[in-house]
Amino acid sequence: MDVAASEGRRRTWSEKGASMRFTGRSGSRRAWSGGSLIPLAVCFLTMLGSLGCVTTVNEASRAHPNDPEYRDRLDEVGTIYESRDVQKIMGLYVGDTYSLSFDQTISFDSGATDHRGTLENLLQGVESLKVAWAPDVTVDRTSEHAWTTRHFVATAKLVTGEVREVSGWHSAIWSERDGKWLIEYEHFQGDTKLVSSPPASPVAAPAPLVAVPAVETFPDIFFDYDKWDIRADQLDSIGIVLAWLQKYPESTMTVEGHCDERGSTRYNINLGQRRADTTKAWLVAHGVAPERLRTISFGKSRPFEDGRSQEAWQSNRRSHFVVTKGPQRP
Repeated sequence: MDVAASEGRRRTWSEKGASMRFTGRSGSRRAWSGGSLIPLAVCFLTMLGSLGCVTTVNEASRAHPNDPEYRDRLDEVGTIYESRDVQKIMGLYVGDTYSLSFDQTISFDSGATDHRGTLENLLQGVESLKVAWAPDVTVDRTSEHAWTTRHFVATAKLVTGEVREVSGWHSAIWSERDGKWLIEYEHFQGDTKLVSSPPASPVAAPAPLVAVPAVETFPDIFFDYDKWDIRADQLDSIGIVLAWLQKYPESTMTVEGHCDERGSTRYNINLGQRRADTTKAWLVAHGVAPERLRTISFGKSRPFEDGRSQEAWQSNRRSHFVVTKGPQRP
C-alpha cells in the first residue's frame, strides 16, 4: 500500500462568517466572499447526502425504510426553510453540538462554528425558496439516535433576479433533547445549476474585496485494513492536531471515523466508531479534556477517494477532524 501519498492529504476547516472556503481534492482552493455566498444559499439549505452514521453507545441500529415519522420531520424541515425565518430554522437543531459539512463533486469543507451567522448570511440574498423532497427516505434508528438520507430538489430565486436549482442528497443525525428530536449533524451533497439569469445591469459595479478568514489545516489519521490502532507512522500527524488543541484550550472538535468500501455497512459503522474512539482516547491520554472531543462514525458511506485500488482504500481508512469551536480571528 502507498501510505505516503495518503498521509499528505489534507482537509480544511474555516470559521464561518463573511466568507467560506472549499478545498478540492486536487489541492486547489476556491474562496467565496460574502456576496458570492448568495448563490450558495440553496446548497446550504438543501444539499443532502451520505449514508447513515453511528451512535456512540453499543446498540445496533435498525433500518426503518420510509418511516413516516421522519418523512414528516423532513417535510417540516423543508417547510421551515421555505419560510426563511432564521429563528424557526435554528429550532430544528441541537444548539451545543451541531456541526455541518458540505460535499460537492471536487470540494470539501466542514465545521459550523457560527450556525446562526452562516444562515443569516446565506438567506439574506434569497427572495423565495421551494424545497421538493423525494417520496422515499432511508432511516436507521437506535433508542438515542436516528440517521436519515433523502433526495431533494430546491429552487431559489435570489434578490438579484437569478434563479438557481439544486438537486442532491441530505443526510442528518438526529438526537432526542427534552422530548424533541433535533438535528445534531448534517451533511449536504448536490449539484447547482442556473435556471435563469438576472437582467443585465447597464453599469456593473466592481465587487468589493473581502478578507478571507484564516484556515487551519489538519492531517487525517490513516489505519491498516480492519484495524483501529494508531500506527507509529501516524504519530506526527495526530501530534499536529494535539498541538493545535493545546494551543487553543477553549476549542472543541469532532473526530469522524471512516472506512473503505469492503465489508457490510453495519460492520463498517462499528469499525469507524472504533477508529474515532481510539483517536479520541489517544488525544485524551495526552492531556486533552474528553468533553472537548466528540466522536462519530460514517462507516464506508463517505469515501474521500473513489476507486477500488489499494491506494484508494488506504485513503478512506481514516479519522478526520472537524473543528466545531475554534479561536476567534481578527
